[in-house]
Amino acid sequence: MIGMVAAGRVADAQPGKPAKIGWLNSGSATSVAPVNALGWDERRDDVIEARYADGRAERLRTLANELVAPPVDVIVAAGTPATLAAAQATRSIPIVAS
Repeated sequence: MIGMVAAGRVADAQPGKPAKIGWLNSGSATSVAPVNALGWDERRDDVIEARYADGRAERLRTLANELVAPPVDVIVAAGTPATLAAAQATRSIPIVAS
């Protein structure tokens, strides 16, 4: 839900252009509901660049750096470790902590 709110705000800032949302999570892709299960359709909606650390917090910094080059429009960081890694990777991209 937070990611959708962030996407809406980014899309409002750049009408006609899909938002590119970075998703940073310290868990694994199987530990969270797939985005398409929530009704997300990447063919018509914003683009999600997802990065998962698979329980290895030391990977978060590298994954955050992957999201900022080429840059995403916003980073949604799940949990404190992911939020801190995103904050260390960028000062210019908005970060939404969830």
